Amino acid sequence: MTRRFKVKRNDACPCGSGEKYKKCCEGHLDWSKVYRSGSDWRQHLSIRGRNINFVNRLGDILQLDTIAKASSLKDYKNAFTADAVKKIHEAVMKFWPPDIDIVTTLGRTSTDVSGLYIGDYGPEYILKGIVRHSIYANKILVIDPFVYPKSVRDEFNPIIEPEQYRSQTLKNTNFWFALLPWIEAGIVEVIRTPADFDHRLNWE
Repeated sequence: MTRRFKVKRNDACPCGSGEKYKKCCEGHLDWSKVYRSGSDWRQHLSIRGRNINFVNRLGDILQLDTIAKASSLKDYKNAFTADAVKKIHEAVMKFWPPDIDIVTTLGRTSTDVSGLYIGDYGPEYILKGIVRHSIYANKILVIDPFVYPKSVRDEFNPIIEPEQYRSQTLKNTNFWFALLPWIEAGIVEVIRTPADFDHRLNWE
């Protein structure tokens, strides 16, 4: 994200919504003040902003520029080391921190007619589902397939035990990359549920 100290009305809103600042956060949040204060800007991101920043972080962790030059599927798979898996799940928590006000964050999507996708997560199925449901809804919400590290016991925590999550992390990453054009277009938002942040809800 560009670190400018002055956000103009016609600039893209720093929250990552895809809207201009004047049609988004202006009047609710002074982004220029956020930048000047040096406070944590991540807490003010829209869901789209969280999604795009997360995908960018995926690319950094996996060093996709280097892999693309090698143009090898084997190199791509080999990039999913235990250390990469650990860093990817740390990134999940970076953009969805445990102390997030999840109700308020999810509430930002309530201004649109939204649909929650609950079908098969295979890329060939979910993309068909998104196309079909986008006729009826302005935005399709998809629950993130990545395990939320704080919502599971230590033996199942991908940050503590990353080796056992290498294969699933590769699948989840491909899932995210398949949805990226839809995320950038503002049609799909990948969300986390309140149960990730409340153990009582998770058990119930």
